[in-house]
Amino acid sequence: MKDDDIVIDSGTGVLHEMLLKINDTLPLGIILMDGRGEICYVNEKLEKLVRHKRDKLLRLNALELFPAISEYLEQTLRETVFYYDLELTEFREPLWADLIPFSSGSRERFAAAVVRTSPFGLKSHGQLGLETKISREMAMILDASFDGFWICDAEGTVCWINRASADLNNISASAVVGRKMEDLVAQGVIDRSVTLEVYKKRKPVTFVQSMPSEKKILATGSPVLDESGNLALVIVNERDITELGELRQELEKSRKLIKGYRSELNQLSSQRGLSPALVYKSEKMRTVMTMASRAALADVSVLLQGEAGVGRLDIARSIHVNSSRRKGLFSHFDCSARIGVLAERELFGTGLSDTGSGEPAGVGLIEMADGGTLYLENVEALSPGIQEKLLHYLEGDRSDWPAGQETDFPDVRIIASGRQPLGEAVARERFRRDLAIRLSTVTIDIPTLRERIDDIPVLVGYYLQRYNRKNHAHKTIERRAVDLLRQYAFPENVRELSILVDQLAVLSPSSRITVADLPAHIFPKQPWLEQGERDGRLSLSEAVERVEIQMITDAFRLFSSQVQVAEYLGINQSTLSRKLSRYRLKMADLQTR
Repeated sequence: MKDDDIVIDSGTGVLHEMLLKINDTLPLGIILMDGRGEICYVNEKLEKLVRHKRDKLLRLNALELFPAISEYLEQTLRETVFYYDLELTEFREPLWADLIPFSSGSRERFAAAVVRTSPFGLKSHGQLGLETKISREMAMILDASFDGFWICDAEGTVCWINRASADLNNISASAVVGRKMEDLVAQGVIDRSVTLEVYKKRKPVTFVQSMPSEKKILATGSPVLDESGNLALVIVNERDITELGELRQELEKSRKLIKGYRSELNQLSSQRGLSPALVYKSEKMRTVMTMASRAALADVSVLLQGEAGVGRLDIARSIHVNSSRRKGLFSHFDCSARIGVLAERELFGTGLSDTGSGEPAGVGLIEMADGGTLYLENVEALSPGIQEKLLHYLEGDRSDWPAGQETDFPDVRIIASGRQPLGEAVARERFRRDLAIRLSTVTIDIPTLRERIDDIPVLVGYYLQRYNRKNHAHKTIERRAVDLLRQYAFPENVRELSILVDQLAVLSPSSRITVADLPAHIFPKQPWLEQGERDGRLSLSEAVERVEIQMITDAFRLFSSQVQVAEYLGINQSTLSRKLSRYRLKMADLQTR
């Protein structure tokens, strides 16, 4: 089997190592699925047993393939419970399956199904040998693993251990196989037994063991239940985490450096100067910035809504800079740029899932922004799992926090933004209603540039000034060119205007940008010309009339008085009044078109 046949990240540890040992010559059908039950690997034997081709199987969910055992499969994926000797009744010949759960270092869950043509007879539990509990082939796989494995029966007797466990515990298999775990603990062969804890609690148990050799071992015990729900076996997985202590020390050093950098990063952020989002003249943007100023004074979550390019990031940063958290770090995370495990790791960091290990493995943005602000852009793109974890964090629930860090629960202000109203995502059941409520204590709707055309002249001036300062130039722009820009819709909003001004400044042959320098798509379409083409030939007087009506109409969209319109059209006010009367045009109607 080739590595690229397995759709699993190499970071999944023991699961990946075990799968690399499986090949298509095994007399067992092997199928691997992720935490949602999606099938990501099958071998040749499995294809033959279920009479389906691999390409078809890889498009299925395991619950569809094995409906007879769907209940057990869901429990294996959800609760990390082993099941053996499950009969598959939906196929032509009798088949039996063993369900084996795994979890990666990132807490992502997987499960393997081993399919056979005969049962092992585990329904009668007793002092059975390894051959009656797992296949010889699977024993070979486990024995080749770098992680340690113990298998104990329902009475607590050791049935088998692999070579890695023997090395980790500095014992021989012959010294423990066939003996009770209670006796091994009493005689000091091992200091404590996760197996005994599983027997008491009847659920998976994880803790750290200190070995005489000064090694630290992370041990996880998982119960294996039969179809009646009785305990059949206990599987213990052991991993050497000694080196994690050194990694933790390095991590603590990194955290101190991060805290030292926070104030410096925030100062740099504050010194970036006036941002385009804060350059405005229109009443709509004045209202937006008034709301942002008030929100900055209150330490609450803020939701910014508006199209791409309207300046959501700049407004989020201004809220942070004007808040009591201004000395903390302002972190920016685009939720649409990362998905799944990558997004979860970047936001929440990584750590061992057991609460007793205290060995974190990475710092997330939430922890990094402790005391500051985290801006979540395009928050509607978060997966359901991350939405749930974020809700838990906002509610102060520390159960999802990396083990050993419960006392260092970070205090972060969340500012979120979405391209569409978050209520629409809630209505389509793509976003949690309770999380949307948490994020939208204050909701600010940012208008598009076409809704705030009064801001276009001041923004053009700002961008030209920025260009001149950066390039030691002296570019200006004539008024008629700016007036034409006011008529353009700017589908990409402020971002598009910024790029356009830089383009005009670079390509204009003179120091003054004119109408002739504007690209063709900026000029408004002429309805009178389209109408003439549909009607056939236009007379000169008809063409002149339509042009005048269109130009007067466009001018009244830009200006509110006859004086301004007349000046813009290059005629006196009395001439404009006569044309309004001649064409029966009313100012009130023109300004509402």
